Amino acid sequence: MSKTSVKYGSPAYSNGPDVIVDFVFDRGMLFISVENIGDKPAYEVRIKFSEAMRGIEGKEISSLPLFRNLEFLAPHKQISTFLDSSASYFRSGQPTKISAAVGTKYWRHDGTS
Repeated sequence: MSKTSVKYGSPAYSNGPDVIVDFVFDRGMLFISVENIGDKPAYEVRIKFSEAMRGIEGKEISSLPLFRNLEFLAPHKQISTFLDSSASYFRSGQPTKISAAVGTKYWRHDGTS
């Protein structure tokens, strides 16, 4: 097996993992969700946010191991973490325009890159 980086728009992209980051609002609470919507498992998922985000009690959420060091995410699975209540998040002046760069790898069983 060889390890191959997947780049958006590459031929391997459509058959590989497809990891997205979503901000979810549910009953007044904000969550950050990481989901592999692809058909292959994602390995070494790394997410870098454009802005630092602090959640409840001022804890920096954007630097949690979930975003820096997620070793495996199965196809069609998601992991979510609580960010803050929406009222508290917006009242505390947290960023409202945030982008996320997602890096991931996957294993090809045919040995090609």
